[in-house]
This record gives sequence, structure tokens and C-alpha cells, in this order.
Amino acid sequence: MISASPSTVSSLWQSLLSPVFRHKKQLLLTLISGVLAQGAAFACVVLTGLLCLLVLDASTWSALLVCAVLLAASVLLTGLARWALAWLSHDLAFALIETLQMGIFNGVARGAPVLNGSQRTGDIAASATRDASLMERFYAHMLVDYLTAFILPCIALVMLLLINPWLGAVFLPCVMLITAAPALTSRQAKRRTQDVATSKSVLDNLIAELCQGWRDIQMSDAHKRYTGRLQAANTQLNTAQRRADALTGLASALLDSLMALSLISVTGVSLFLMDRNLLSPHLLPFIISIAAAALIPLLDALYVGGQWSALKASAERILTLQNLPEHVEDVPCAGVPAHHVIRFDRVNFSYQRGEEAVLKDVSFMIPEGEHVAIAGPSGSGKTTIACLLMRFYDPQSGCISLGGQPLATMSIKSLRHQIAWVSQESWLFSDTLENNIRLGCPDATFSQVENAAKLAQADSFIRALPDGYQTMCSGGGDNFSGGQRQRIALARALVSAAPVIVLDETSAGLDDDNEQRILRALKALPTPRTVIMIAHRISMLKAADRVLLLENGRITETGQHNELINQQGSYAKLIDAIARDN
Repeated sequence: MISASPSTVSSLWQSLLSPVFRHKKQLLLTLISGVLAQGAAFACVVLTGLLCLLVLDASTWSALLVCAVLLAASVLLTGLARWALAWLSHDLAFALIETLQMGIFNGVARGAPVLNGSQRTGDIAASATRDASLMERFYAHMLVDYLTAFILPCIALVMLLLINPWLGAVFLPCVMLITAAPALTSRQAKRRTQDVATSKSVLDNLIAELCQGWRDIQMSDAHKRYTGRLQAANTQLNTAQRRADALTGLASALLDSLMALSLISVTGVSLFLMDRNLLSPHLLPFIISIAAAALIPLLDALYVGGQWSALKASAERILTLQNLPEHVEDVPCAGVPAHHVIRFDRVNFSYQRGEEAVLKDVSFMIPEGEHVAIAGPSGSGKTTIACLLMRFYDPQSGCISLGGQPLATMSIKSLRHQIAWVSQESWLFSDTLENNIRLGCPDATFSQVENAAKLAQADSFIRALPDGYQTMCSGGGDNFSGGQRQRIALARALVSAAPVIVLDETSAGLDDDNEQRILRALKALPTPRTVIMIAHRISMLKAADRVLLLENGRITETGQHNELINQQGSYAKLIDAIARDN
């Protein structure tokens, strides 16, 4: 969470208001509508008081008629201005929320590798939806209400000073006291609002976890334990919400009391002046109507402002995501490499500063078109090599190059057009299977999609579905088996023209028959491609032209499968362990 330093507060306000100035015309129309709405409502109350004054003074029918007509016109203008304000302010608000949400997406896209380990998906989703929606209250209500509500007390102050200076002298401190009252509870309100937000985050993530893992929970007979956790999280949220609501109620009661005290003070001074013959008794309804007409919209704005603590906490979370730094520095496109030889030269890498290196002085070279398997125990750094090749991270030292060109000198977009990656847990988006396959190649024809699915051994099961390639994916692909998801992800890689394909444990969800078909299809691709297979399965290791053994972050053995077996070294022991596990 961002600290509340002056620079942070300044940057927070700047972050909140900077999108507004991109919509100057809408903002101007919204402000005009707000001023007209508040001014017309103020005029309605004041004209009502003036009408009472005219009646008490036994004014002529013509004077009463003019006042009544003006009152009717004010009522009509109030209605029209409020309709325009509602339409314009919400139109502006939703345009600004779209800007905020795109800012969140861009920030997450920049810092995605870091977020994978430091921020839960539920927290990011809450910022993109709940926090962004809360900002609608600021842009559609608070912004205009605050700007207009403070104009009316100034007008009322001038009118009261003209009637009698003592009325203005009493009214001014009352307005200042009401305006300053929310500051008395603001710090505690912020703390309790943060407690509510934290409790909601815990509950959101727990619900998401329960929904995703309900099969494992049922199979482990752990539903009672997790139900208890859910109940405890609900209790924590209810407690935090009650404490926050209690403070909100106290703040509202304080404002109501100050409002009543202000009207009593103005009335008391008026009676005092009347007793001294310094004020006509007939002016009392008019004076009270002026004070009430000015204070009511001010109180409404401050009531909405009671949500400022929640809004500020949401804005800070949004600002944190929007300002995530670029995890790797992008550069302008330097052209396509002339060839696609991959080289790691004395690469060292750790995920966090001060931690033990995951990769230590790693060097190897993969010629164009070679099929290389990377083997090793879990946690040895195999997937890290793939992440560095895709430039999700940069190494602390050493050089990684493609076609003789260091990756750091290539634009990220250009690099990732050269590499197709099939991860261990590829995500299928809420779209058709056809569009999921063409994710990285949106211009691919249906024939190209179909050919890629055939190579990935996915065409037959897709065609067996009622809607075929138009079948909708849901829940990241929960309506398909693990093997089916992997084959769809592989088709996604094969439909692209990327000369390098990285398979990260892709065969884990495949049966032996489909695995062999895919291996043969990769060997028989019309255009030979470099294939890097991160694998545990012996069949994948046998199919590789060369195997790199990674142990404790170092390449310790390299060669063909049979050669390494005959050496009776670490690789042979790894294969024996895999065979025993199977």
C-alpha cells in the first residue's frame, strides 16, 4: 500500500484528475449542468422564502404572481439541469473508468512476471472491477458536487451580509465548522476502510480458491475445514464492516447536529436583532430559507465525501497497478534476426536480489532446426531458461542471443514473434476454440487453424464436439481435459510462423499414442523449426536430437539420450528415478 506522504497525496490527486482533463468538453458541460442544478435548487428554496415574505408583507397580487412564476421556472430548470447532470456526469464517469481500467491492464502487462509471485489474482481483479467502479462515485457525483456545493454558501453569505452583517458573521463560522467536521474522523475512517478492503480481498481470494479446487477439497474430505475458513473470513468482514459503518453513522450524526446548530444559531441571531428592532420579523422565513438552501447541498456533498476514505484506498490500489515499472526495458524494433541460432553465454539469474542464483554460469548453443530437450530435477531452473528466452526477465549477468543478436537489443514484440511457447498450464480464454487457437496469429485462416489442430492431434476431438471449432471455452478451459487443453495450446503455437517452439512439460497431460503422433508431426513440419522441450517423460527425451541436463542451476551433461545413459552419470540416475516413478 502506498504511504500517505505529501508526494503520494499529490500524485494521487494528479492520477485522479489527469484523465478528466482529456475530456475537457464533457467536463465543462457537466460543471455547467451541476452549477445550474444547484443554483436552480437554491433559487427554489430562496424564492419560497421570498414568497412567504411577500405574503406576510401583504404585497400586491402582481408581485406574488411574478414570484410564483419565477419559482415555477426554477423548479423546471432544476429538473432539466439534474437530468442533464445525471446523463453528462455518468457519461464522463464511464469514459474515465474505461481509461482507468486500461491503465490497470497496461500496468499489469508491464509487471506481470513480478505479480505472479507478489499479488493474488483476486486482488488484481478487484482493482480492475470493484475499485474502478467505486471511482464512478467520484467522477459522477463527488467531483461536480464538491465543485458546486461550496459556491452556494458563498452566495448565501453575501445575501445574509446584505440583510445584516451580524447574520453573515454567525453564518460563516458555522459553514467553516461543518466543512472541517469530516477531518475529525478521516484518519480513523481510512484505517477502517482499509480493514474492510483487506477483509473483502481475503474473502474474494478464498472463494476463488474454493471454486477452483472444490474437487480436491471433496476428495480430501476437507470441506468442513474450508467451510470454517470461509465462515471465519465472513465474520472478519462483517466485523470490519460494522466498525466502519458505526464510524460513518457517527460522522453523519455529527454533520446533522452541526446543520441543526447552524440553523438554530442563524435563527437565534435573527430573533435577537428583531428584539432590538434591527430586523423586520417578516424577514425570518426568508433568512432561514437562504441558510437552509446553502447548507443542504453542502451537507449532501460531505455525506458523499464520507466515502472519500474508501475511494482514496481504491485509488491508491489502482495507482499502484498503473505505475508498475517495466520489468524488462523494451527497445525499438531492430529488425528480424538473419538466422535463429540460440545462445546462452555465461548466464546468471536469480528472481530476487540477494537470493541464491537459479541459473549459474549457464552456457549452451542450439543450432537452427535442432530439437533439444532440457532435463533435470524439479526446481533445477528448466522453466527459468524458457522465461529468460521469452524475456519475461533479464539475467543479472551473461548474454542471451537469437541469431547472433542479444535479446536486450530486440523489441519484445519482435522477439516474441520469433518464439511460440506452450506452458505447463496454458489458459484458454472465454472465446471459441477457433479463436483460441489463432490467439497469437489473429489473421490465420480457418484452414491454417485446422492444419495446426491436426498437427497437434486436436482436430479429431474438436470435430466430435457438437459445435466443433465454434465451441466456447469457459473457466480457462475447465470444460476440457488436461490433455485436450495441452493439444489446443500446442495448436496455438503451431499456427504461428514462429521459427522457435518452446514446449514446457507439454506432454504431461498426453497419452503415449498422442505424444508419439505429436513428436512425429514436429519432425515432419513443412518448415523445420527449432524445438526446445522441457520434459520429464523418457519418450520426449529419447526423441530429442540432444539433451541438456540441468542440475542446481548448471548444465552438467549434454548429448543424445543413449550417449548420456551409457555414461552412467547424473542423467542415467535421473532416468532410473523417472522409470521407477512410472
